[in-house]
Amino acid sequence: MKILVVGSTGTLGSLAAESALAAGNVVVAMTRDRNSPRARRLQAAGARLCIADLKTPASLDAAVRGVSSVIITATATLSRRDGDSLEAVDGRGLQALITACVQNGVRHVVLVSFSRGIDADTPLSRFKRAAERRLENSGMEYTILLPSYFPEKFLTPLVGFDIASSRARIYGDGTCPIGYVGTGDVAHLAALCASDVRGHGAIPMGGSAAYSQLEVVELVERLTDRKLVLDFMPLDQIESALLASADPLKQSYLGLYRGLAVGDCPSADWADEFGMTPTPLQACLQRMWTAADSSNMNRSLS
Repeated sequence: MKILVVGSTGTLGSLAAESALAAGNVVVAMTRDRNSPRARRLQAAGARLCIADLKTPASLDAAVRGVSSVIITATATLSRRDGDSLEAVDGRGLQALITACVQNGVRHVVLVSFSRGIDADTPLSRFKRAAERRLENSGMEYTILLPSYFPEKFLTPLVGFDIASSRARIYGDGTCPIGYVGTGDVAHLAALCASDVRGHGAIPMGGSAAYSQLEVVELVERLTDRKLVLDFMPLDQIESALLASADPLKQSYLGLYRGLAVGDCPSADWADEFGMTPTPLQACLQRMWTAADSSNMNRSLS
């Protein structure tokens, strides 16, 4: 199977590309910079590189031509490049990519979106749901992965969960359960689905066990033998900030924070369906810490 990975130099996309390569597929990694560390690492692992940009529709026809399946993990939520915005990437960009897939005979598109239980009306949710609807009506085979929160993103300093500083921001009262699902699990399932010409429809993805934010704090404190100072952002404060903000990216993050506050527990049935075992939250955390320690050591030696 020849698979194009769009978003291949992001954390999720690079893992999906590596998983697809390990399964014996021909993998084309779409990138804007063939000299980026992740692009070079994927090329060394056997992926072919394709230079294209979601903001440049003319480049997408060549990118998708001749591939059987496309995995889409791209998003502008963490991008800091000039011109990258939710509207340009998650909005117009994904729509242009789906058009290119339809026009060039792609058989199967795997889109990684996010849980429909995270239901705040934000620019990110509008763009992702629009891409989902477009795929559902495209005539192509499709699979839409709908994971809950990634611990590798939502249990980090990016959102105020800063273990190194012994502080953790809690959204809402911290008691609502969340089905944290490992990024690697989502990447592996995306690659597995893309290796099949048949689509699987929309797949909710939760972890094997649900944890409230306060339960995560207890787990972290037990594993690290460190007491965390908690900083609460109440639900009404989140919703007030969401209504007051005019910034699309800030609105979108506030919508995700609201989801943490009210809880989100999608089914874990996907694991049995595809013969997978969800990575326990404790294992996700320990992998994160190991990777962070390795990165800090490499920086100190350079």
